[in-house]
Amino acid sequence: MFDRQYIEEINRKASREAAGAHKEPYVPFDAQEIQNFKSFPFPFIGSYRPKGWSKVEELFCDATGLGSENEPALTINGFKRIMLLYLDKPGNYGYGILSCGQFQDYVGVYKKVEKK
Repeated sequence: MFDRQYIEEINRKASREAAGAHKEPYVPFDAQEIQNFKSFPFPFIGSYRPKGWSKVEELFCDATGLGSENEPALTINGFKRIMLLYLDKPGNYGYGILSCGQFQDYVGVYKKVEKK
């Protein structure tokens, strides 16, 4: 099991790399793409906040694919259900990994900010 310091260092490194690469949240194309996910194809952005995006939610998710529906972390299928709800909302929503542990991830849901 990873200790807290190791996880924090992984997340700091991801934040630096995401900022340097100007990574943006992953935006799924359609419902079929979401249904085909077997794992999270999202960029690991850590605490980096991409320009032009506003974080609207953080979700605690199982990263192994082995979790069950009665556990606190969302399974991949539970997460897909949430993604489908966001797909039906107006605007563009994207996803990025905020924090990565050994068995679970925190995934940020971002909305593309409209330029005025």
